[in-house]
Amino acid sequence: MSNDLVAVALARRYLLSMKLDELEREAERLKPEEQRKLISFLVRMDIQRDQAYQEELSRRLDDQKPEAWISLHEAERRLKADGL
Repeated sequence: MSNDLVAVALARRYLLSMKLDELEREAERLKPEEQRKLISFLVRMDIQRDQAYQEELSRRLDDQKPEAWISLHEAERRLKADGL
């Protein structure tokens, strides 16, 4: 069994015994680097569940036309406008 599968299985077992508010409190106690790893893990799980999103993300990452790109500042502005 791969490390990712083991991590998911352990996380699933642990999460089943915790309520969301408990998870949030635990996440607040993590160091910034640990929080980033948790975020990465959760985003990766979410993306793996959504095939259409995976395909759209791949298409956009592979886009070589500069007119289709946005600046980091614009990306941050859009994320803030969406409440993220």
